[in-house]
Amino acid sequence: MCQQLLNNMNLELQKLFQSFYTPSQTQTEYDSISDTANLRQRIIELFKKHSIASMFDAGSNDCIWMSELLRNIEIKYQGGDISADMVAYVNTAFPERLVQVHDATTDAFPTVDLLFVRDVAIHLNNVDKRRLWNNWLDSNIPWILITHNRETLSNQDFGYTNEFPFASCNWQLEPWCFPDPVDQAWEYGVGGRCMALWNQNQFKGKI
Repeated sequence: MCQQLLNNMNLELQKLFQSFYTPSQTQTEYDSISDTANLRQRIIELFKKHSIASMFDAGSNDCIWMSELLRNIEIKYQGGDISADMVAYVNTAFPERLVQVHDATTDAFPTVDLLFVRDVAIHLNNVDKRRLWNNWLDSNIPWILITHNRETLSNQDFGYTNEFPFASCNWQLEPWCFPDPVDQAWEYGVGGRCMALWNQNQFKGKI
């Protein structure tokens, strides 16, 4: 059963992202199965290497490519998405997936081995990026696997408007200056975008 989490939803953030992420959008507007084939294999290898047996998928979206990954690995899965419409879709299309309405910047995370954050943070401004990281550091989750791009030369901040928010993120540059990740799952080959793995022991206090 999906662990029920205290909901402290940022309603303005929910309204913004619910306008961009709806079940009416097609799969090709997200990640197709073929586009994530390499990444899925690398993630499976990383999970096995680091003995990841349970995860919370923050920003689970439509669960299409994630469900393909879960067919090929034994792992306890929970997910959350800020879009209530998307969660309702997933609960109908993939009733075996434990997914609930959840704001990764404010709501508590369940106790699992790994927090999985693909793409979510690149749509958040720096204030909300910091909230997400500190929310993880306040949790009992030892690992975070999050989108990271070593080829991004500077991190850009932005304000929320009616435009789709996006800024590629290199967590090892200002204003973050994080240590080297423990490991990474490359998206399209070595270099560029990856899912990078950090452990709470690499951080001292809040970010």
